Amino acid sequence: MIAEKPASTKPQLRYRNSWESDIYTVGNRSVKDLKKVEIDGELHDVHSRVVTVDYFDMGHNHTAVSKHYFVTTRLFGTDLEIDLNRIVPSTAVFAVEYTAD
Repeated sequence: MIAEKPASTKPQLRYRNSWESDIYTVGNRSVKDLKKVEIDGELHDVHSRVVTVDYFDMGHNHTAVSKHYFVTTRLFGTDLEIDLNRIVPSTAVFAVEYTAD
């Protein structure tokens, strides 16, 4: 597990999607497990699960399998689970605790 420095010096979490998986990186290292992130100065615990998506390409059925990372926030008394792949492309998200290659 890697513990990063304060947000001003932390590398930003990056996201991209291939046809078959979500890919997260910190610097040039692939993230293998993510436990805590900082978003807008607030720390958030991260949980993950493997998600499968069926798709049709070039006349063939395929199944993509990917590890997705989620944060939970409370809004109007309701817990909302948000996939980081919705946040990272447009918001500065810093990896605080993670394992990477």
